[in-house]
Amino acid sequence: MDKILKISAGLLAAALCICCSKNTLSEYRDADVIGYNVVTSTSSQPVRSASAFPTDATFISSAYALPLDKNWDSDAASAIPEFGPEEVKWQATYWSTDTQHYWSSERKLTFFSYAPASLKGYGVNINPDGVNVNSWDVLGKHKDKTLLVADIAKDKVKNESFAGFTGVPTHFRNKLAKVTFRVASSDLVEKGTKVVLMKASLSGFYSKGDFAKGGSPSEGWYNLANKQSDYVLFDGENELTPAWQEKEWIMIPQSTTGLSLRLEYRTEIGSVIKNETVTLSLVDDFRSGIWEKGTHITYSMKIGAGRIPILFYGSAEDWVFDGGNIIEIE
Repeated sequence: MDKILKISAGLLAAALCICCSKNTLSEYRDADVIGYNVVTSTSSQPVRSASAFPTDATFISSAYALPLDKNWDSDAASAIPEFGPEEVKWQATYWSTDTQHYWSSERKLTFFSYAPASLKGYGVNINPDGVNVNSWDVLGKHKDKTLLVADIAKDKVKNESFAGFTGVPTHFRNKLAKVTFRVASSDLVEKGTKVVLMKASLSGFYSKGDFAKGGSPSEGWYNLANKQSDYVLFDGENELTPAWQEKEWIMIPQSTTGLSLRLEYRTEIGSVIKNETVTLSLVDDFRSGIWEKGTHITYSMKIGAGRIPILFYGSAEDWVFDGGNIIEIE
Protein backbone atom coordinates (compact mmCIF):
# COMPACT_ATOMS: atom_id res chain seq x y z
CA MET A 1 0.00 0.00 0.00
CA ASP A 2 1.23 3.50 -0.81
CA LYS A 3 2.81 5.17 2.16
CA ILE A 4 2.18 8.76 3.22
CA LEU A 5 5.09 11.10 3.79
CA LYS A 6 4.19 14.31 5.63
CA ILE A 7 6.70 17.12 5.35
CA SER A 8 6.41 20.60 6.81
CA ALA A 9 7.04 23.49 4.43
CA GLY A 10 10.24 24.34 6.31
CA LEU A 11 11.57 20.82 6.20
CA LEU A 12 10.76 20.53 2.52
CA ALA A 13 12.72 23.69 1.79
CA ALA A 14 15.63 22.37 3.82
CA ALA A 15 15.49 19.05 2.02
CA LEU A 16 15.55 20.84 -1.33
CA CYS A 17 18.61 22.81 -0.27
CA ILE A 18 20.42 19.65 0.79
CA CYS A 19 19.56 17.89 -2.45
CA CYS A 20 20.63 20.87 -4.53
CA SER A 21 23.95 21.13 -2.76
CA LYS A 22 24.73 17.46 -3.38
CA ASN A 23 23.35 17.07 -6.90
CA THR A 24 26.67 17.28 -8.76
CA LEU A 25 28.63 15.22 -11.26
CA SER A 26 32.25 15.84 -10.36
CA GLU A 27 34.34 12.69 -10.84
CA TYR A 28 36.25 11.79 -14.02
CA ARG A 29 33.86 11.71 -17.01
CA ASP A 30 30.91 12.16 -14.65
CA ALA A 31 29.91 15.32 -16.50
CA ASP A 32 29.19 13.07 -19.49
CA VAL A 33 27.04 10.63 -17.50
CA ILE A 34 23.36 10.88 -18.39
CA GLY A 35 21.65 12.09 -15.23
CA TYR A 36 18.09 13.16 -14.48
CA ASN A 37 16.71 16.41 -13.12
CA VAL A 38 13.56 15.13 -11.37
CA VAL A 39 10.56 17.07 -10.02
CA THR A 40 6.85 16.37 -9.78
CA SER A 41 3.57 18.29 -9.74
CA THR A 42 -0.09 17.82 -10.61
CA SER A 43 -1.11 17.84 -14.25
CA SER A 44 -2.36 21.41 -13.96
CA GLN A 45 0.59 22.97 -12.15
CA PRO A 46 3.54 24.73 -13.82
CA VAL A 47 7.12 23.69 -13.10
CA ARG A 48 7.53 26.44 -10.51
CA SER A 49 4.92 24.67 -8.34
CA ALA A 50 6.78 21.36 -8.43
CA SER A 51 8.01 19.34 -5.44
CA ALA A 52 11.20 17.38 -4.97
CA PHE A 53 11.00 13.75 -6.06
CA PRO A 54 11.71 11.51 -3.04
CA THR A 55 15.23 10.10 -3.16
CA ASP A 56 14.02 6.75 -1.78
CA ALA A 57 11.74 6.28 -4.80
CA THR A 58 12.72 5.04 -8.26
CA PHE A 59 11.31 5.32 -11.76
CA ILE A 60 11.63 3.79 -15.24
CA SER A 61 13.08 5.59 -18.25
CA SER A 62 13.89 4.92 -21.92
CA ALA A 63 15.91 6.98 -24.38
CA TYR A 64 15.64 7.10 -28.18
CA ALA A 65 18.41 8.39 -30.47
CA LEU A 66 18.45 10.51 -33.62
CA PRO A 67 21.36 11.97 -35.62
CA LEU A 68 22.21 15.57 -34.78
CA ASP A 69 20.73 16.85 -38.05
CA LYS A 70 17.28 15.43 -37.20
CA ASN A 71 14.71 16.31 -34.55
CA TRP A 72 11.99 14.42 -32.71
CA ASP A 73 8.99 16.36 -33.97
CA SER A 74 9.83 15.64 -37.60
CA ASP A 75 11.79 12.39 -37.45
CA ALA A 76 10.53 10.37 -34.47
CA ALA A 77 9.64 7.46 -36.79
CA SER A 78 13.33 6.90 -37.55
CA ALA A 79 14.55 7.07 -33.93
CA ILE A 80 16.27 3.98 -32.53
CA PRO A 81 16.45 2.83 -28.89
CA GLU A 82 19.49 4.13 -27.02
CA PHE A 83 18.75 2.36 -23.72
CA GLY A 84 15.89 1.29 -21.53
CA PRO A 85 13.50 0.69 -20.12
CA GLU A 86 15.79 0.90 -17.08
CA GLU A 87 15.30 1.80 -13.45
CA VAL A 88 16.59 5.21 -12.39
CA LYS A 89 17.75 5.68 -8.79
CA TRP A 90 19.24 8.36 -6.58
CA GLN A 91 22.96 7.58 -6.76
CA ALA A 92 23.98 9.44 -3.57
CA THR A 93 24.56 12.74 -5.44
CA TYR A 94 22.52 12.52 -8.65
CA TRP A 95 19.77 10.55 -10.43
CA SER A 96 20.94 7.91 -12.90
CA THR A 97 20.72 4.26 -13.90
CA ASP A 98 22.92 1.63 -12.24
CA THR A 99 24.57 0.99 -15.60
CA GLN A 100 25.94 4.36 -16.58
CA HIS A 101 25.13 5.77 -20.00
CA TYR A 102 26.99 8.66 -21.60
CA TRP A 103 26.12 11.57 -23.82
CA SER A 104 27.35 11.29 -27.40
CA SER A 105 28.66 14.06 -29.66
CA GLU A 106 27.07 12.29 -32.64
CA ARG A 107 23.39 12.02 -31.67
CA LYS A 108 20.62 13.61 -29.67
CA LEU A 109 18.34 11.75 -27.28
CA THR A 110 14.65 11.89 -26.41
CA PHE A 111 13.41 10.49 -23.08
CA PHE A 112 10.15 9.03 -21.75
CA SER A 113 9.78 8.12 -18.05
CA TYR A 114 7.15 6.89 -15.61
CA ALA A 115 6.87 6.27 -11.86
CA PRO A 116 6.82 4.37 -9.62
CA ALA A 117 9.21 1.76 -11.03
CA SER A 118 7.06 -1.06 -9.60
CA LEU A 119 4.51 -0.41 -12.37
CA LYS A 120 6.83 -2.25 -14.76
CA GLY A 121 5.25 -5.44 -13.44
CA TYR A 122 1.72 -4.14 -14.06
CA GLY A 123 1.69 -3.81 -17.83
CA VAL A 124 3.11 -0.29 -18.15
CA ASN A 125 5.57 0.05 -21.03
CA ILE A 126 7.45 2.63 -23.08
CA ASN A 127 7.69 2.75 -26.87
CA PRO A 128 8.48 5.59 -29.32
CA ASP A 129 4.89 6.85 -28.90
CA GLY A 130 5.42 7.37 -25.17
CA VAL A 131 4.23 5.63 -21.99
CA ASN A 132 1.39 3.15 -22.51
CA VAL A 133 -0.71 0.67 -20.57
CA ASN A 134 -3.62 -1.45 -21.76
CA SER A 135 -6.63 -2.22 -19.56
CA TRP A 136 -5.73 -0.19 -16.50
CA ASP A 137 -8.18 -1.54 -13.92
CA VAL A 138 -8.89 0.65 -10.89
CA LEU A 139 -11.00 -2.07 -9.26
CA GLY A 140 -8.68 -4.95 -10.19
CA LYS A 141 -4.90 -5.35 -10.43
CA HIS A 142 -4.28 -1.59 -10.50
CA LYS A 143 -6.41 -0.83 -7.43
CA ASP A 144 -4.71 1.81 -5.26
CA LYS A 145 -1.88 2.17 -7.80
CA THR A 146 -0.72 5.57 -8.97
CA LEU A 147 0.61 6.47 -12.41
CA LEU A 148 3.02 9.37 -12.85
CA VAL A 149 4.38 10.14 -16.31
CA ALA A 150 7.09 12.66 -17.16
CA ASP A 151 6.74 15.21 -19.92
CA ILE A 152 8.70 14.15 -22.99
CA ALA A 153 12.29 15.45 -22.92
CA LYS A 154 13.10 15.97 -26.60
CA ASP A 155 16.36 16.32 -28.52
CA LYS A 156 18.75 16.47 -25.56
CA VAL A 157 22.54 16.49 -26.01
CA LYS A 158 23.73 17.15 -22.45
CA ASN A 159 22.67 17.42 -18.82
CA GLU A 160 20.70 20.57 -18.12
CA SER A 161 20.39 22.59 -14.92
CA PHE A 162 17.22 23.84 -13.27
CA ALA A 163 16.92 25.09 -9.68
CA GLY A 164 20.21 23.44 -8.76
CA PHE A 165 19.35 20.04 -10.27
CA THR A 166 21.39 18.66 -13.15
CA GLY A 167 20.33 16.17 -15.81
CA VAL A 168 17.55 15.35 -18.26
CA PRO A 169 14.49 17.49 -17.41
CA THR A 170 12.10 14.91 -15.91
CA HIS A 171 8.87 16.57 -14.81
CA PHE A 172 6.39 14.00 -13.50
CA ARG A 173 2.64 14.63 -13.50
CA ASN A 174 -0.15 12.50 -12.07
CA LYS A 175 -2.30 10.84 -14.73
CA LEU A 176 -5.04 9.62 -12.40
CA ALA A 177 -7.59 11.24 -10.08
CA LYS A 178 -8.41 10.57 -6.43
CA VAL A 179 -12.09 10.54 -5.42
CA THR A 180 -13.32 10.63 -1.83
CA PHE A 181 -16.88 10.06 -0.59
CA ARG A 182 -17.58 10.98 3.01
CA VAL A 183 -20.71 10.88 5.16
CA ALA A 184 -21.72 12.19 8.59
CA SER A 185 -24.88 12.96 10.51
CA SER A 186 -26.44 16.34 9.85
CA ASP A 187 -25.89 19.22 12.24
CA LEU A 188 -29.60 20.00 11.89
CA VAL A 189 -31.06 16.76 13.25
CA GLU A 190 -33.22 16.85 16.37
CA LYS A 191 -31.41 15.82 19.54
CA GLY A 192 -31.76 12.08 20.13
CA THR A 193 -32.17 11.26 16.44
CA LYS A 194 -30.31 8.18 15.25
CA VAL A 195 -29.16 8.15 11.62
CA VAL A 196 -28.06 4.87 10.05
CA LEU A 197 -26.60 4.64 6.54
CA MET A 198 -27.45 1.19 5.21
CA LYS A 199 -25.97 1.48 1.72
CA ALA A 200 -24.32 3.99 -0.60
CA SER A 201 -23.57 2.99 -4.16
CA LEU A 202 -22.17 4.68 -7.25
CA SER A 203 -23.31 3.97 -10.82
CA GLY A 204 -22.16 5.03 -14.26
CA PHE A 205 -18.37 5.25 -13.99
CA TYR A 206 -15.81 3.32 -16.05
CA SER A 207 -13.29 1.26 -14.14
CA LYS A 208 -11.03 0.21 -17.05
CA GLY A 209 -9.22 2.12 -19.75
CA ASP A 210 -6.12 2.36 -21.91
CA PHE A 211 -3.52 5.08 -21.37
CA ALA A 212 -1.60 5.92 -24.54
CA LYS A 213 1.17 8.23 -25.74
CA GLY A 214 1.97 9.29 -22.19
CA GLY A 215 4.31 12.26 -21.94
CA SER A 216 3.46 13.55 -25.41
CA PRO A 217 0.95 16.29 -26.31
CA SER A 218 -1.36 13.54 -27.65
CA GLU A 219 -1.54 11.54 -24.43
CA GLY A 220 -4.87 10.51 -22.99
CA TRP A 221 -7.21 7.84 -21.67
CA TYR A 222 -8.96 5.82 -24.36
CA ASN A 223 -11.33 2.87 -24.71
CA LEU A 224 -13.00 3.36 -21.35
CA ALA A 225 -14.84 0.17 -20.41
CA ASN A 226 -16.40 -1.92 -17.64
CA LYS A 227 -19.11 0.58 -16.77
CA GLN A 228 -20.20 0.07 -13.18
CA SER A 229 -23.74 -0.19 -11.86
CA ASP A 230 -24.51 -0.08 -8.13
CA TYR A 231 -20.86 -0.20 -7.04
CA VAL A 232 -21.04 -0.30 -3.25
CA LEU A 233 -19.20 2.42 -1.33
CA PHE A 234 -20.73 1.84 2.12
CA ASP A 235 -22.71 -1.23 3.20
CA GLY A 236 -24.15 -2.55 6.45
CA GLU A 237 -25.41 -0.72 9.53
CA ASN A 238 -23.29 2.46 9.62
CA GLU A 239 -24.54 4.64 12.46
CA LEU A 240 -23.55 8.18 11.57
CA THR A 241 -22.04 10.75 13.93
CA PRO A 242 -20.87 14.33 13.30
CA ALA A 243 -17.42 12.85 12.51
CA TRP A 244 -16.82 12.03 8.85
CA GLN A 245 -16.65 8.44 7.64
CA GLU A 246 -14.92 8.24 4.28
CA LYS A 247 -13.94 5.95 1.42
CA GLU A 248 -11.52 6.93 -1.29
CA TRP A 249 -10.40 5.48 -4.60
CA ILE A 250 -7.84 6.25 -7.26
CA MET A 251 -9.87 6.63 -10.45
CA ILE A 252 -9.41 6.89 -14.20
CA PRO A 253 -10.04 10.50 -15.26
CA GLN A 254 -13.44 10.75 -16.95
CA SER A 255 -16.61 12.77 -17.31
CA THR A 256 -19.14 12.43 -14.50
CA THR A 257 -22.08 12.86 -16.89
CA GLY A 258 -24.59 10.12 -16.08
CA LEU A 259 -22.96 9.22 -12.76
CA SER A 260 -25.31 8.88 -9.81
CA LEU A 261 -24.97 8.22 -6.10
CA ARG A 262 -27.74 6.23 -4.39
CA LEU A 263 -28.16 6.52 -0.61
CA GLU A 264 -30.29 4.20 1.52
CA TYR A 265 -30.60 5.32 5.12
CA ARG A 266 -32.81 5.14 8.20
CA THR A 267 -33.72 7.70 10.83
CA GLU A 268 -34.99 6.81 14.28
CA ILE A 269 -36.63 9.42 16.50
CA GLY A 270 -37.96 7.62 19.53
CA SER A 271 -40.36 4.99 18.19
CA VAL A 272 -40.67 6.69 14.78
CA ILE A 273 -38.56 4.89 12.20
CA LYS A 274 -38.28 6.06 8.60
CA ASN A 275 -36.45 4.33 5.74
CA GLU A 276 -35.41 6.66 2.96
CA THR A 277 -33.78 6.27 -0.47
CA VAL A 278 -32.41 9.14 -2.52
CA THR A 279 -30.44 9.28 -5.76
CA LEU A 280 -28.08 12.20 -6.38
CA SER A 281 -26.60 13.24 -9.72
CA LEU A 282 -22.89 14.07 -9.57
CA VAL A 283 -23.36 16.67 -12.30
CA ASP A 284 -26.67 18.26 -11.25
CA ASP A 285 -26.49 17.98 -7.47
CA PHE A 286 -22.76 18.22 -6.80
CA ARG A 287 -21.91 20.41 -9.82
CA SER A 288 -19.08 18.01 -10.57
CA GLY A 289 -18.37 17.78 -14.30
CA ILE A 290 -15.19 15.75 -14.62
CA TRP A 291 -12.63 13.75 -12.66
CA GLU A 292 -9.53 15.48 -13.99
CA LYS A 293 -5.95 14.21 -13.99
CA GLY A 294 -4.05 15.28 -10.91
CA THR A 295 -7.08 16.34 -8.88
CA HIS A 296 -8.59 15.13 -5.62
CA ILE A 297 -12.37 15.39 -5.70
CA THR A 298 -14.33 15.11 -2.44
CA TYR A 299 -18.08 14.50 -2.16
CA SER A 300 -19.44 15.30 1.29
CA MET A 301 -22.91 14.36 2.59
CA LYS A 302 -24.52 15.13 5.93
CA ILE A 303 -27.61 12.98 6.43
CA GLY A 304 -30.43 13.57 8.87
CA ALA A 305 -34.14 14.29 9.14
CA GLY A 306 -36.52 17.22 8.95
CA ARG A 307 -36.92 19.87 6.31
CA ILE A 308 -33.43 19.37 4.82
CA PRO A 309 -32.68 15.61 5.13
CA ILE A 310 -29.43 15.70 3.16
CA LEU A 311 -26.82 18.44 2.90
CA PHE A 312 -24.25 17.73 0.21
CA TYR A 313 -21.46 19.47 -1.63
CA GLY A 314 -18.40 18.68 -3.71
CA SER A 315 -14.92 20.13 -3.85
CA ALA A 316 -11.76 19.67 -5.92
CA GLU A 317 -8.12 20.43 -5.28
CA ASP A 318 -4.71 19.56 -6.69
CA TRP A 319 -3.49 16.09 -5.81
CA VAL A 320 0.29 16.04 -5.42
CA PHE A 321 1.61 12.52 -5.64
CA ASP A 322 5.30 11.57 -5.84
CA GLY A 323 6.77 8.18 -6.61
CA GLY A 324 4.12 6.30 -4.70
CA ASN A 325 4.22 8.66 -1.74
CA ILE A 326 1.84 11.48 -0.92
CA ILE A 327 3.71 14.65 0.01
CA GLU A 328 1.53 16.87 2.15
CA ILE A 329 2.91 20.33 2.87
CA GLU A 330 1.54 21.58 6.19
